[in-house]
Amino acid sequence: MRKVRWGILSAANIAYDELVPALRRSDKAELVAVASKSKGKTERFKAPVTYRRYEQLLEDKNIDAVYIPLPNSLHAEWYC
Repeated sequence: MRKVRWGILSAANIAYDELVPALRRSDKAELVAVASKSKGKTERFKAPVTYRRYEQLLEDKNIDAVYIPLPNSLHAEWYC
């Protein structure tokens, strides 16, 4: 079975503290990319790919699922 390839839409602490460790422990998931509008915030994630624009992550064909750790009021804007 192929791993689910994840992208994270923002460098929020909850993604770093909760999701990333879970992805790294799983044999069914992998972190592929992180996007952040703030320069340098994605470095700590040690993701293979980083983006400065959310649209770039959403257009990445190598991503199967996207986690949106933004405030709930901002989810609708990025939901496809």
